[in-house]
This record gives sequence, structure tokens and C-alpha cells, in this order.
Amino acid sequence: MNELFRLAVEASPVGMIVVDAHGTILFVNSEIQRLFGYREGELAGAVVDVLLPDAAKPHHAAMRAGYMRSPEQRPMGRGRDLLARRKDGSVFPVEVGLNPIRSPDGMLVMCSVLDITARKEAAERLSAANTQLERLNREKDRLLAVVSHDLRAPAATISILVDNLLVDDERRPTDLQRQLLGAIHRQVQRQIRLINDLLDHSRIESGQLTLDKQAVDLRAVLSEAIADMAGLAARFGRRLEARLGQTDICLELDEARVVNAVTNLVTNAIRFARSRVCVSLALAEEDVTVEVADDGPGVPEDELQTIFLPQQRGPSAAPVDGLGLGLAIVKGIVEAHGGRADARNVIDACGAIGGAVFRVVLPLR
Repeated sequence: MNELFRLAVEASPVGMIVVDAHGTILFVNSEIQRLFGYREGELAGAVVDVLLPDAAKPHHAAMRAGYMRSPEQRPMGRGRDLLARRKDGSVFPVEVGLNPIRSPDGMLVMCSVLDITARKEAAERLSAANTQLERLNREKDRLLAVVSHDLRAPAATISILVDNLLVDDERRPTDLQRQLLGAIHRQVQRQIRLINDLLDHSRIESGQLTLDKQAVDLRAVLSEAIADMAGLAARFGRRLEARLGQTDICLELDEARVVNAVTNLVTNAIRFARSRVCVSLALAEEDVTVEVADDGPGVPEDELQTIFLPQQRGPSAAPVDGLGLGLAIVKGIVEAHGGRADARNVIDACGAIGGAVFRVVLPLR
């Protein structure tokens, strides 16, 4: 064997075996000796089958003959798990590559052998971890469903009872009682929103968010949603503006979920704004854009790329209720409709941040 070739094979960090057409071992490098536990010279002249488990030996001669009829560079045992046998009889997983070599003495085959024990063990650990994670996710979903039902049902009952007390003509509540009942009603509604947010986020994370799409006029939907938030804007002392145009924009979407997404954005804007929030609607050839802009402190530049992740609340300019899932839910709802959501800061002429703009882009089809 050419000395330069022999030196190159010997220097390889991968186990290398050279065999002839009959499977007789002509040369192995030191890595093969280390992998299989043989001393130098022990494998020379042996049939390569000595390195196979007993179960694989009866079929190997036929497979070797088939390869020699049409030799090509390729992995051995494509689609099958291969095992090799050490001198002490122990078996380990391997990856084998076959490379035909035409020589004056006939066709030779150089086999590269890689011990993939560590890789297989890592894959098995990963598979076990994934199985465990899937089980925990199923348990989480089941627990959330049970807890949400157990929490939402009494909350809804309390809300109905409070509403009945507020409109009870026979037992007209005093002003103080009305204030207390109003506070109870607001807290109950807050708890219901938190429960719904938790369920929606769980569905989004597990890819189980379902949409009830219907043809709706997005401009009319947004106009109604903005009108519903006028009271919140007034309580915070903010001016809420709508620039929706006069053109009806008909889309196939889940109205309740889109309203939830926009409400989340406008609610955040009202809380962080200094004085003004503006909701605008722009129609393009292939999509429609909803922008919610405020004149607040904006979003720190290093948080713009992560602002839609769970627990990302932005600047703490005002106390914020909730679980920190609002923007993550917005992103999940928008992407479920085939759209996208992003955020940017408004920079004034002096280079200072003059507020934040949250944008939702929805496809027309």
C-alpha cells in the first residue's frame, strides 16, 4: 500500500479499515484498534465479519457481494441502525461510510467507522425529555381546563348577581352600596379576563388556538371596540382618537379574537401614554394595517425584539394588572390569522423617543 496513503489513513481521527473484494482486512488505523480493543497487527488478514455482531454475520457476505457489483461512495446500512462488536464481545452503535478504491490489485473498499454511542445516548435522553415534556404539557392543559372552569363559573355567577343587585328596583342600593357593588363587578371581570388570558396563551403555546372566521367589516369592528374603551381612556385622562377612514374593509377573521388583540394593544397604550392614543387603519393591495400609537415613554431599544414574549411588560411608567401575557396573546392571534405584529418607537426631531407604535398587519385573503 502506498506509504503516503497509509500515513494519511493512520492520521485520521475516524476509524479506517481497508478491505479487499472478499472482505479480508488489509489495513486498519490505530483508531480502529482503540475502538475495537485489538492490538496492532491482530486484525491484519482477518475477515471483516469479525467486527460484526453474531446476528449480522450470516447476511453480511451477500450484502458485501452486492456492494462490490456496484461500488459507490455511500453510507452503509442506509436507514438501519448499525452495530459493531469489540474483541471482548461488547456491542456498540456505529456509523459506517463505504468508499471504493480502484487499485492494481483489484477493487478495495475503505470503510470509515464512527462510534456514535454518545450521540445515540444524547438522542435517547432528548427523546425521553420530549416525551416527559409532552406529558407535562397535557397535564398542564388538563389542569388549566379544570381550574379555569372551577374559577370562571363562580366568577360569572357573582358577576350576574352583582348586575341584578345594581338594577334591582325594589331594593334600590344606596350610593355607597353602588360603589361597592361596582368595585366587586370590576374585580370579578378582571379575574375572568385573567382566566381567559391564561387559557388563550396555553392554546397558542400548544398550537391549539381555534378560529371562528366569518366575513366582517374590520373598520366597523374597530370603531365599536374603540368606543367601548372610551371610558377607560377617560379614567386615565387620555384622549383616544380613531383614524379609520370611510372605506369598509371586509375580511374573513375571528371577530372576537381580533377585538381581543386590538383591545390589548389599546389598553396598554392608554396606560403608558402621557395624554394621547391614536388608532389608525390603512388599506394596501394585499393587506390591512392597524396601528396603535401613544405619546408615552416608548419601549427600550433592547426590548423591541422581545416585547411580544410572555412577561415582557415594557417600561414601568404605570402600574399594570395582569399576567404579562397580553402582547404574547396579540402576536399569537395575529399569526393564527396569517398576519404579523411588531413594535417601533417614534423618534422626534431631536432624536428622543416620543412614544411607541404597535402594528398589526392582516392579509386580505
